[in-house]
Parts: sequence; C-alpha cells; structure tokens
Amino acid sequence: MRTRNKDKAIKIGLIIVLIALAVGVAGNYIRSHNIKIITIPAETAYVTYEGYGFVCVNEYLMSANMSGKVAPVINEGERVGKNYAVYALQGVDTDGNNQGTPQYFYAPVAGLVSYKIDGYENTDDLNQITALNLEELYTSLHTDETDEQEIVQSGAACAKIIDNVGTLRLICTLAHNDYTDSLAEVSSVRVTFPELDFEAVGRINGISTNGEEAVLDLNISGAYDSLYLSRAVKVQFGEYVTQNAALPTSAIIYRDGEAGVYALSKKFVYWRAVELKDVDSEGNVIVEGLSEGDEVVADAQNVKEGMYVY
Repeated sequence: MRTRNKDKAIKIGLIIVLIALAVGVAGNYIRSHNIKIITIPAETAYVTYEGYGFVCVNEYLMSANMSGKVAPVINEGERVGKNYAVYALQGVDTDGNNQGTPQYFYAPVAGLVSYKIDGYENTDDLNQITALNLEELYTSLHTDETDEQEIVQSGAACAKIIDNVGTLRLICTLAHNDYTDSLAEVSSVRVTFPELDFEAVGRINGISTNGEEAVLDLNISGAYDSLYLSRAVKVQFGEYVTQNAALPTSAIIYRDGEAGVYALSKKFVYWRAVELKDVDSEGNVIVEGLSEGDEVVADAQNVKEGMYVY
C-alpha cells in the first residue's frame, strides 16, 4: 500500500514539474512573439545626390531664307553627313496652300539633326548658365515640348546640326554638402543620367558654390546621342559612405558595468558586449562590436538569456 502511494506521489510530482516546464516555455513564446529585432546593416552604403545639368555643345543653326512649311529629309535625332540634304522648305500663300517648288537645305557640317530650337543654342557662358534655375528650365522644356516647326518665317532658325563628336560640356547644380566639397580633391567623377539610362565619366573643369547650391563644370566622356540632343537633364552623383550601427537606448543592457546588447544566435538570446561611441541626432546610440547581419533585440528589458525568439 505504501509503495503504491509512493509511486502515485512520484507521478504527481513529475506531472507538476512537466506543467511548470510547459508554462515556462509557453511564457517565453508569448513574451518573445512580438519582440522587435534590429538587423545590423552593411558597413557601407551607396548614397545618391541628385541635381540638374545644362548641356553645352557645338550647334550649327540652319535658317530659312523664305517663309514656308518645313519638310524634314533627315528625321529628328538622326545623323547627317556634310552637304547632305537636311530638310526642304515649301513656299505657301496667305491661305497656307503650297506655292512653287520645294527648296532644299544642306548640312554645313556632319552631326545630329534636330528641329527643336529652344533659344539656348551655343550658350556656354558659366555666369549666364548659373543664373538660370535649371530645375525650372528642365520642367519647362519637358512640359512645353519644343517640337518641330510646321511653318517658319524667313530668317528664322528651323533646324540645327549638333556636333556629337566634339566635347560635351555639362554644367550641373546640386545641393552644396560635404560630398560636393570632397570633389575639389579629385579630377573626375561618375555621373548617372537616370532618364537617359546611362552613366559616364565627367572631367572636372571647376567647382564653385552659389549660396546653398554647388555648381560643377564638367566635360563628359562617352556621352550617348540622347545627351547631345538634350538641353536640361536630371543628373545623379553618388558615393559609398560608412554606416554606423545605431541602436535605441532601450537595446543597451549592462552586465558588471560593461555595456552590451541581447543578440540572437540561431534565434536564442545571448548577451554580447559592445562599445558605445556616440549618440546621433535622433538619440540613438552609435556602437561598435557588431557586424552586418547581426540581430539585436530592440528592447533588452523584454527578454532574458536563453529565450527562443521566433
């Protein structure tokens, strides 16, 4: 009888222990289910700076010696050889009816043909360009398309030949910052043209500051025809910068006077020492001792070592 009671007591004791363990595991799961985890980013990141550029190229205007309708022989953006017909002018009467035979006009030089006359042809004076608001110019040229002219008056420019072999100069404006200051120490910079879908190298002719704006005077190598045919374009510059691991103060937990964090290893919580370096403008703590991909608990008070975090 005593043996039976003893066995029964042991079974009850085991059940109590198992229930306690189950409650503990369940408690850990419930507490860890909504815990915020911070993943440490890469040590470097590519930062982009955006601005606008003004294209300066050699352009040869072709003017009409009579009023009439423009009839392109070479389409917009195509290349023409020297002395080849570019367009014809068809005379018209006061009612717009064709009059006489078409007169052909020939390219004085080889280059790209454009019928879009924007009024900034052969503008290359730096002071004149920097006095422009390039963002507004870009918007106006892309909103009010300077399409080919149907009828031109005598003496008016109706086409131009763009030298796409010669130097393309690009005057860029972007926000003045540490990056633009750093360009004073280099001779060239890579420029991306996001809308034209290519990038090129720009040799730096000069850098100046105009209030909160930086002005870059560049010669572009390897430009696509689409850039030669543009006037105002969007530009992007970039650099790789070091990223510090920034954690909220709630992630820092001390052990024996040493700063650390609760990190994860195979989803299990463990304490890991870190070095506190600084505090950023948002109140986060800059730390050293963590690597890209490390996972850290954002609020150390919500966990304990050994907890399994889903």
